Amino acid sequence: MQDAVNAIARTTGSDPVPESKLARGYTHCKDKFGRAKLTKLPSTKIKTPGIAECPVVMEAELVNEHALFTDQPIEGAILIFELRIARVSIHQELKLDGYRNRVDPDKWKPMIMMFCELYGLRNGKLAESKLAEIDEEIYRPYTGTTVAVDPLTGLEQE
Repeated sequence: MQDAVNAIARTTGSDPVPESKLARGYTHCKDKFGRAKLTKLPSTKIKTPGIAECPVVMEAELVNEHALFTDQPIEGAILIFELRIARVSIHQELKLDGYRNRVDPDKWKPMIMMFCELYGLRNGKLAESKLAEIDEEIYRPYTGTTVAVDPLTGLEQE
């Protein structure tokens, strides 16, 4: 799955590509399923398809969106989406023996992204991430953390 994630990591459905994304090396991609070589899984509760290769698929509805940094000029640059899960599909091999709707935690090892890197529930990274190639300092204006730090002591510099 990490190859599929990386295949679409620096793509956007927006055409034209917004300037802020161009600066980070994004390109337009109309068919992310095709580019990632993934199979559409028809949903039953929502219009958007799931991904057949994903062992757990959640169909979700947008409840609300929340803008961060509302007191700063970059308001709306980062949004949090509140979702309602309408349906969950789980591959049979992940189900707890003897149960129809329970996941065996010893069988499921989900991939997660942490600090722009891909990890699984095992030691170490699953793979290098294309998003991690973006210089972290490019995001600094969005965070308001412009204080210099001494590389030897880790203390803030005046």
